[in-house]
Amino acid sequence: MRLATYQGEQDLTRLVRRLFKITGRGTRTLAQRAEAALLQANPHLHDLTAVSAGTLIVVPEVADINPAEETQPVEAAVGEMVEEARHALVGVRAGLDTSATHLAREATQTLKLLQSKEVEELAKQVPEVKKYLPQITEAANARLKEAEVLKAFQKQELSQLDNDLLDLAKYRMP
Repeated sequence: MRLATYQGEQDLTRLVRRLFKITGRGTRTLAQRAEAALLQANPHLHDLTAVSAGTLIVVPEVADINPAEETQPVEAAVGEMVEEARHALVGVRAGLDTSATHLAREATQTLKLLQSKEVEELAKQVPEVKKYLPQITEAANARLKEAEVLKAFQKQELSQLDNDLLDLAKYRMP
């Protein structure tokens, strides 16, 4: 089985010409067989006006007809998709790491501020401030711990996802 993408062909005849090498005697009959097989494998192609450019097309094997060179075996297409996903995962990993780092930095800054002389003086002057300092400290410590747990979880899960993608890239169709 091979894959291709829809490029906006106006009719099935043009699509079949692009996806299959049909030459020699009996081209009309071969083209009809290729079209029937293509529609059976891709029912969504019955109405090309509803198909978006870039839509994946399964290019079935048809006896006595070779696929065009632009079609790819499923394994190659999956390999490309896996590489794209792994590349995107790098960005996801960086974004999540930045978010967790930012959360930890804010919590640390809050804890430092709570220990400052200014806050200590304010707590002496305003009893309401002193009343809420333990709650604020507890919340900042909880955010700091949450950031650490989040970083560890993200590292573990994203590594597992990357390993799963590598396993998928090794998969071969039966």
